[in-house]
Amino acid sequence: TKTLLAAKFWTNACPGPSKTGQDDEDDLVLCPTVARFNNSCKPNAMYAWHGDANAGELCVIAVSDIQPGEEICVSYLPLDLMIGPINDRQAWTKETFGFECQCTVCSPGPGAEIFEQVRLEIVDLRCSIKEVVMNLGCATIDAVNAGLHAAERLRTLYMD
Repeated sequence: TKTLLAAKFWTNACPGPSKTGQDDEDDLVLCPTVARFNNSCKPNAMYAWHGDANAGELCVIAVSDIQPGEEICVSYLPLDLMIGPINDRQAWTKETFGFECQCTVCSPGPGAEIFEQVRLEIVDLRCSIKEVVMNLGCATIDAVNAGLHAAERLRTLYMD
């Protein structure tokens, strides 16, 4: 019974307000409405804590247009894993939540193919930006401008 209760909590808990400023397992809350949202590796909503660690509320924020009748989905994955390869995302959801992700970008089809192309571009852009930042002291103006263009493209991809 104790194991079943713990499993139900872990599969329905949401990130709560951090009392330490660091994400850890103690920073979880159970919000019945938000717990009903399914996972997507390309979510149309996200949740964020509004208020301090002792009081506040979990807010749901649309990150793209949501049509009437469309399911509201959030990502259960850490940000870096959201742009990881499909096998990594599916393995993580299987290990962490007991299911293999079957969202539109993890299921076979055109959505998955497009997402994979975008994912690879995001990885390349992040590497380009990291290289510019690491060499900022000796970077040429052209390298800095290329880094700025990469950052703008990356912002556009994250917004889409």
